Order: sequence, then structure tokens, then C-alpha cells
Amino acid sequence: MYSIPELDELDLPKVPLVQGYYTLGIIKKYRPNIEMVYMRLARNDQWSGPDSDPVLFYDIIRQHLKNGKTVFVVPFDEYVMGIEYNFSDVLNNFVNDPVYFITEMDREQSLYWRFQKNLKCKILELPFILVNDAICFFKIQKTTLINAPETKHNFLCMVNRSENSKYDLLRKIHKLGLHKYGLVTYRDPAAPEFIKENFVFNNTGPLNPGQLPTIHRQEAGQIYINNILVSGNVANYVHIYNTHDAPLIINPESTTGIFPATEKSLWPALLGKMYLIYGHPRIMQWPQRFSSYGPENFCNLGFDNIEGYDSNDHALRLEKMLMENENLIKNAKEIYKDHKTELENNRNNFIFNLYDFFKSQINTLSAL
Repeated sequence: MYSIPELDELDLPKVPLVQGYYTLGIIKKYRPNIEMVYMRLARNDQWSGPDSDPVLFYDIIRQHLKNGKTVFVVPFDEYVMGIEYNFSDVLNNFVNDPVYFITEMDREQSLYWRFQKNLKCKILELPFILVNDAICFFKIQKTTLINAPETKHNFLCMVNRSENSKYDLLRKIHKLGLHKYGLVTYRDPAAPEFIKENFVFNNTGPLNPGQLPTIHRQEAGQIYINNILVSGNVANYVHIYNTHDAPLIINPESTTGIFPATEKSLWPALLGKMYLIYGHPRIMQWPQRFSSYGPENFCNLGFDNIEGYDSNDHALRLEKMLMENENLIKNAKEIYKDHKTELENNRNNFIFNLYDFFKSQINTLSAL
């Protein structure tokens, strides 16, 4: 077993890429006692991994254990529906073995696997996708970031993929008249007419889906910057930093349901922005966990603690987020001046804290 380097000492180009991720390469290089078995949970996904055959899936895990290995079962696209068979039935054979189901969900959200999918084996929170983005961004930021041109926008709100919850946010912003204070964009040419009529179509960016290589998903390595293979998301973080000076980000998460935090909850802190995230209950606690200067310092977080997952709960959470932070949304440029130094300091602190959590989880195997 080798010591995992501190972030300052980590030479990413010398870390092997595994499935397009340096974080998985760190595990492979510095923890040779761990074997990773990959599975894909997404619906309609072309996937021929071992989990597509329950018997093969079981045999592979059993063989690694016979070889004295600890096993990490690593899912991609941690969706919670559409699995061809109940993979819990396989993993539950290994309750007393060093077999860990890896989840990007935090401790509260990951209870889904325990109580709704009856997963009894060990569950380890290990946000390898977001940590990969964070450490790649850290390594390239000094040579890629420039000051964005000055605008009058107090906030930036961008919607990429069409989802009802995301368009609910845009409609509510418009209904409250808040769209006049920032830049609100959408990406889907087939968006509803109301969205097209009232918001800005955004077809710019460093990487569009048609430009991405097919070897890795967008969340994994796609393009080399400074000899580091970064994800399409990291390339977009750089693009946003260099082109948008709005100090407040209003982001809709991928879904308001049970789901891991995604890059939408990550990049505002990486860029030193204030932020409001609309998602499941307590989604704001995810970036708050790793921040030295968290959102409690610049926004009203009452909305984030509203319980429930039905449409009424989401509507109430959305309304309170916007109405109780109306002054912040309207005057973010001025308010930001009082928080700029701390937010800038938090950028690297956030990355170091996230990376240290990743290391700690691997070292201690602190499972649910």
C-alpha cells in the first residue's frame, strides 16, 4: 500500500486514466489491493459490462475476493430506475466480505439503496466524478482563467438538457420579474414556446455534443489542457469563468428527485461564485460540506430544508428559494463585493477539502 499524495504533490499526467478518470487511476496506482468492477445503471444504455450477466457478475467478485482483494463496485450513471435485474440480489451475497458499492450520493440520499433497493452490502460514498473535475480544474486554472468582460448581469442561470423541473425554475424567475436582473439561457432548440420567447438561446461553448470523442462520456476525460485530459464539464467551467462575470449562479440540478449531486452543485464554488441550487431537499448542503466559506454567509437557506419529493414540495422549495433571496438576486453585484475575498479563498479550500474527503474514504473505508 502506498501513500496517496497530497493534492499539491499529485502529478496528474503520471496518474493512469481508468475509464477516463484520474480518481479511479489514483485508486489503481496507490491501492493495488482494491479491484474495481464497473457497472452501468442507466436505462437504454448500450453496456456489456459484467453486471449485464448476474452469474458472471457474481463470479468476478468472488474471484477477486479469493485473490485477497477488496472490491469496489463502481456504477456509472447512478440512475435509480431501469435496471435489467435486481443487482442487489448479487451484491447481498457479500454482506460479510470487503465488497463496497460505490455511490456519489451523500449519506442521506444513499439510504435509497439500503431501504428501497434492499442493498445490504457495504456502501461507500466516494464522489469520484466530481473530485476528478475538481482536481483537474485545480491543476489547469492558473494558465487558463482570464477576467471575463464586464456586464450588468447580477446572476447567470443556464439550462442545458430539457427537464420539467428546470423549466419550472425559468418560468418562476420570469413570473417574479427576476429575469430582468440577470442572464437566463436555454440550450434545447425544441424547448417549449414560452422558454423560447422569454429567454436567450445558448449554442456557444468550447465543447458541443457532436464534438466530443466517443471513447468516454462527457463526465470523463475528453480534451487535453496542459497535458491533462479534462472532462467536457471542466472545459465548460473554464469557458463560463472567462466569458461571464455574473457573481451569482442560479442552477437547477439534474433532477429534484433522489440523485447524486452533479457538476451543477460543484462548479459555482470552484469559480468563486455565490450560488442558489434548486434540487432535492438539502442539496445546498453538498457544497456547504466542503466549503470554508459556505452559502449560509450570502443567502437565505430556509428553502433547502423543505422536506418532501412531490410536486407541491418542489414548488414550495422553488418559490421560497427565489422570494427569500430576492434581494440577493437583484443586487448580487453589490453584495458580492462584501464576500469576494472569502469566496476567492474558498475556491482552493473547497477543492482541497473535497480531495481530502476522497482520500479519507479510501483510507478508512468509512462505509454506510
